[in-house]
Amino acid sequence: DYTPDRLPANRRALFFEMLRVRLGGLVGVNLLYLAFCLPALIWSFVNLQVLFYALQSEEQTALSALSGVLSWYLLGMIPCLALAGVGATGEMYVLRNWARDQHAFVLSDFKDAVKGNWRCGLAVGLLNGLSLFLGYICYVFYGQMAAQSSLWLIPQMLSLTLCGVWWMMNMVIYPMMVTYDMKLRHLIRNSAIIVVARLPWSVLFLALT
Repeated sequence: DYTPDRLPANRRALFFEMLRVRLGGLVGVNLLYLAFCLPALIWSFVNLQVLFYALQSEEQTALSALSGVLSWYLLGMIPCLALAGVGATGEMYVLRNWARDQHAFVLSDFKDAVKGNWRCGLAVGLLNGLSLFLGYICYVFYGQMAAQSSLWLIPQMLSLTLCGVWWMMNMVIYPMMVTYDMKLRHLIRNSAIIVVARLPWSVLFLALT
């Protein structure tokens, strides 16, 4: 409980006050989200072991193995990130309520948010995985073509830029998803507009995270 003179004076003060009050809850909600991320973590660990083994071979063979392992890893991450996207809806709903200084039950509100938003969360998670896989394939392909003509650097950089913009949109699309009743295409469009309109801030927060 707060007396009027002890109330947070601005959003920054409210953030740090909620961080202090909800610290235990933050641990709990992140552990719930971690359960959805376990396939991605396990898949990453397995491929890391394969990568270490491949790098012990000869240099030319190691480079070829590295490309193959990375392609296979990113392909397998598509369903893993799709599942993580479902869990992100529950975590984001609880965090959004706390950021607004509203009450939220960690377990029940997490479950309700997943139940109500799992389709959009699954779709965005799939797009997350596809963005990494296709971004890597485009980077390698256009990089090989650039050895013949420097003009191929343009689509190579464009593919990396689009991938970066999509991951900046991730910072906006999940809070929007659990707040408004919108179709996926509207979520993507509005998130893209917000990210591009505030591009310097978007780049900054992507770099920080």
